[in-house]
Amino acid sequence: MANILEVDDLSMHYITKSSTVRAVEKVTFSIAEGETFGLVGESGCGKSTTARSLVRLLPEVGKIVGGSVRYKGQELTTMSDREIRGLRGKEIGMIFQDPMTSLNPVTTVRKQFFESLKREGMSKKEMEERAIELLRLVGIPEPANRMGNYVHEMSGGMRQRVMIAIALASQPRLLLADEPTTALDVTIQDQIICLLNDLREKLGMSILLVTHDLGVVNEMCHHVGVMYAGRIVEIAEHTPGEGFEEMQVQDFGEHTRAFVKIQDGCDHYCSYCIIPTARGRVRSKSLEAIRRELSVLAQNGYREVVLVGINLPCYGKDLGLRLIDAAECACSVEGIERVRLGSLEPE
Repeated sequence: MANILEVDDLSMHYITKSSTVRAVEKVTFSIAEGETFGLVGESGCGKSTTARSLVRLLPEVGKIVGGSVRYKGQELTTMSDREIRGLRGKEIGMIFQDPMTSLNPVTTVRKQFFESLKREGMSKKEMEERAIELLRLVGIPEPANRMGNYVHEMSGGMRQRVMIAIALASQPRLLLADEPTTALDVTIQDQIICLLNDLREKLGMSILLVTHDLGVVNEMCHHVGVMYAGRIVEIAEHTPGEGFEEMQVQDFGEHTRAFVKIQDGCDHYCSYCIIPTARGRVRSKSLEAIRRELSVLAQNGYREVVLVGINLPCYGKDLGLRLIDAAECACSVEGIERVRLGSLEPE
């Protein structure tokens, strides 16, 4: 199947008078027509910045300093502002991470839909009907009554669903979805996943999914890329709904990660951990197994480990972790000098 999006060695830096931050560095991946590519990684690794860089939705200090982004063979990095605006929304839609700052607070839901749909040449009646249909699809109750609402009159989950509906209004061929289900409860999240998968199959739409939720990745994605420090360090093919046990991983250097699943025999509540390994995947069934893996990593020369999905109050003592600050621990395993936590659950 042909690729709808091809990204080669994309680099984006934040350049100020005092410093330069290499937010995205030599990122390479492609998305085939009708497929979903999942981009995962710890907070601050460059996932959202990568998605925004594709359509040049960057602050003034953000500069694309190298690489290529091709959509249907068209080079996006060299397009004029007018040309790239013509693609946004119509050909390439985007669901932003924070609807409160992405939706217009002084404009009704109706007007924001109309801004997106007026390119389609619809009458006001047709735009109204289409907007109500989309709100119903994403699970908004009494959608006709919500058309006159402002953003502050809605809950966080409803704002998220409105933004998803607006992004889908023009039926884009490529959807950039930045944490699309973060603010939603499990039932609505499942509805949105089914809706996106259904639209992908019916319209041949492709999706770039930025998320921390490996459950959503498992349900939707055909390829998964792991980012670390602005680079993609790992890419794997994946069959939606089949879990991660048989994923064939393509390594990108010493920071390669593996998914470590806490399985039967563990009496704590967590989902997945991610730690650096020499190659491939590691499967652990207990806390003792994780301790052994940490020792193996130390013997292989690793001095820094990243743990994601660890409930520190439950696991800290058992794993010999001592909290230093909100994101770093000392570790009692000999040879491991630093443990960074990708997420912390409250006590």
